[in-house]
Amino acid sequence: MGKSRPLSRPAAARRRAVRAMVGSAAAWAVLCAGAAAGDVIGHPSSEKTESAFLRAAQTAGQQGDLNSAIAFYRRAAQIAPKDPIPMAELGALLEHSEALPGAVEAYRDAAARAPENVLYQMQLGRLALRMDAPAEAQVRFDQAVRLHPEPAAWNGLGVSLDLQGAHARAQSAYAEGLKLAPGDPTLRNNLGLSQALAGDYPAAISTLSALAASPDSTARYRLNLALVYGLAGDDDKAAAAARQDLGEREIASNRAYYAMLRGMGDKSRTEAILGLAGPPAAPGAPPPAHR
Repeated sequence: MGKSRPLSRPAAARRRAVRAMVGSAAAWAVLCAGAAAGDVIGHPSSEKTESAFLRAAQTAGQQGDLNSAIAFYRRAAQIAPKDPIPMAELGALLEHSEALPGAVEAYRDAAARAPENVLYQMQLGRLALRMDAPAEAQVRFDQAVRLHPEPAAWNGLGVSLDLQGAHARAQSAYAEGLKLAPGDPTLRNNLGLSQALAGDYPAAISTLSALAASPDSTARYRLNLALVYGLAGDDDKAAAAARQDLGEREIASNRAYYAMLRGMGDKSRTEAILGLAGPPAAPGAPPPAHR
């Protein structure tokens, strides 16, 4: 055979264009792994392309490639502007990565797309508590109880109110939650702590004594009862309540912790007890009241 003639410039340009198109199609096919061939070649539906980007984002997140995962989630959100799922999943990923401001932004976007979804309001409320923004948390939990007044929403609202010094309103929120779930130990625990923060130690001791004696009792609840006795200035009963879970050295150390709390103002004491002021000063001091 004779030598092939060199391509003319227009023909060469067409071949380069075809190669480029083939390369782009191959890359798209990789991204859309698992989709039917008809969805990749031609005109894929927005629903299926969104799913493809979601799968790519989830895979990237599992592999620790945060930047790619973020980009894929945002692309999925652009393709389906009414679907809250891409931004909600992005919010979860960013929260897991401790990128809390970004998580808030993503969940706000998801909530704007689905304003009747209580889960996004709850998540924004929890994030606000983690970021020491109780007023913002209150707004979110208020919305949550309007949408779906479940016990966890009432509990979050109560914690956000306690952190702002509104203890009477916080106790009303816990009480509403307990109407729906009378046996909920978290609500009962937080009610007792709120009563103590308001200075009503007899009511707090009654509430937490019942919880400490119940089948749901844990070290957390027994130590919170000890804490309330300590706040009330009854160190002997505080020691008795803590003795099941702590040694004598830790109990003695907690006496100083209770005295320190008694000397604080309401805001600082509330933040210390509810866990927003760093780790406890004593080894046996109770962990944060809310979860």
